[in-house]
Amino acid sequence: MLKKLLAGAGVFCLCVSLFASGTPPAAAAGASLFFSPGSGTKTINTNFSVSVKINTGGETINAAQGALSFDPAVLEAVSVSRSGSIFNLWTTEPAANNKNGTIDFGGGVPQPGYAGAAGTVFSITFKAKKAGSAAVRFSAGAILANDGKGTNILASLGGANFTIAPAQAAPVPAEKKTGETPPPPVKTEPDAPYNLPVITSATHPDQNAWYNKSEARLAWVLPPDTAAISLTLDREPDTAAPTGEAIDPVAEKEYPELTDGLWYFHLRFKDKKKWGTTEHYRLMIDTKPPAPIDLRLEEKAEGEWPLLRFKSFDDGSGLLVYELIMNSLQEKARQIAPEVGEMVLDNLEIGEHSALVKAIDKAGNERVAVIDFAIKPLPAPVITDFTANLKPGEHFFLSGRSLPEAQIKISVLDEAGRIAVGASSADKSGNWFYVHQAHLPRGRYFVWAEATNANGLKSNLSEKPSFVVSPPAFAIFGDFLINYFTLIMSLLFLIVLIIALFVYIARAWRRRLRKETFEIEDVLRRHLGDLAKGLEADFSVLGRARGLEAQKKERLAILESAKSRINAAQEKIGKEVKDVEEILK
Repeated sequence: MLKKLLAGAGVFCLCVSLFASGTPPAAAAGASLFFSPGSGTKTINTNFSVSVKINTGGETINAAQGALSFDPAVLEAVSVSRSGSIFNLWTTEPAANNKNGTIDFGGGVPQPGYAGAAGTVFSITFKAKKAGSAAVRFSAGAILANDGKGTNILASLGGANFTIAPAQAAPVPAEKKTGETPPPPVKTEPDAPYNLPVITSATHPDQNAWYNKSEARLAWVLPPDTAAISLTLDREPDTAAPTGEAIDPVAEKEYPELTDGLWYFHLRFKDKKKWGTTEHYRLMIDTKPPAPIDLRLEEKAEGEWPLLRFKSFDDGSGLLVYELIMNSLQEKARQIAPEVGEMVLDNLEIGEHSALVKAIDKAGNERVAVIDFAIKPLPAPVITDFTANLKPGEHFFLSGRSLPEAQIKISVLDEAGRIAVGASSADKSGNWFYVHQAHLPRGRYFVWAEATNANGLKSNLSEKPSFVVSPPAFAIFGDFLINYFTLIMSLLFLIVLIIALFVYIARAWRRRLRKETFEIEDVLRRHLGDLAKGLEADFSVLGRARGLEAQKKERLAILESAKSRINAAQEKIGKEVKDVEEILK
């Protein structure tokens, strides 16, 4: 819808800028595909021709393509002719499909291209099959400019409306008198259209579509010899524009504020010869939103999704579709046809939710309603038995009760926060059993279960008991003893090593100390011996001296010699003492 409105706004801005720039009307209208004639009254079982034409809007083109549709119950395409076409190259040759009521085409023209207001693409010969209204419409189209880029310059797609009338009974001829001229035959076909306008609208480009715009702008291409025009707007589809209300030629008409409903614009041209055929253009306007939505939620039995019912109506264009958006506007909308008016709210998580419903009419008007509701959980599964303690390499099992034939999801959480998931199914009595296939390493675990029924509704989580995976007690005690013995032996070995080191150091210290002691003893012995011998020799000399003077001299010599020996002994002993002090440090 947003893209459609933006596209309409783009066409609007383009047309306004062209009109305001003073461009000639032919360029202002833009390129268009249309039918000629665009209307008329035909009789059952008669053939008539309709041409598909192009108005290039003053531009030069080199290709066009499109698709048109008609009601195969009312019309039959007897033949399609390319005679007199502006195209001589065809990507899709026009051919009729009377089963579906469609004709596709695609053609082109070499350089220098084509420019004109009424170039024939091809012609269709229709046969009128039954009485009624027969519309011929374009369902798609494109006109490509000869600009080297293939720019699509299509501004509008025209339409044609024909009335199929029952065959008139032939009049009973009166008895012919001699010499009397017979009356002219009764015409069953109307006059051929003359100087038929091609009407386009920037605000309401499709005559078969509803728009929520009250402002209408219409435009047409004036033939060069147009002397006057006549136009009018009313609620009747086949009004002939009054010739007595001629105005000077203009190429557009604006109605700033039209009320809702169907409007018909009627236009005819007058040239130097006469008034032309009236062309009609329908405007379908609806600016009012649909009626307020009756929104109701129906809770079903336990285990069933709720049903949302919604009802609205639109007196103007009619409802086009409902849109349902769950919880967030970022979610993709589900579309529901107006005649359905309900939706099962499934595939939702347990908890609070909101539903937004839009009622959209054919003109794009919207009405919105919101309802809040909650999805209630199923009863939680009950765990009846499980393995509380198991050894490495053993399988963990779990059993319990739940709703009959529910799907059970098992979750196992380890100490690191990792979750292993398994599955089981409940039988018709609701009993279920689960074996965890993977072997679990040592540690403490938590386990829980969640049930889902056949409709996809989930339950609350079960309780979360814990279990332990550990080796046997004797293995644990053996490990303890082995570890304790290893520790004690390590400590003993360390103590023995320290003691041995201390003994070794003490012994080395004692050996060195003993050596130094022996050296001191030897120095003392040798020096004291030398001193004693020196004194003996000196006293012997002293005994042989005569006179007091001689003895005095000898005594002085003996004293100096003793001092010298004592000093030498002190030096030796001092050195050995220092060595001992170094050891004791």
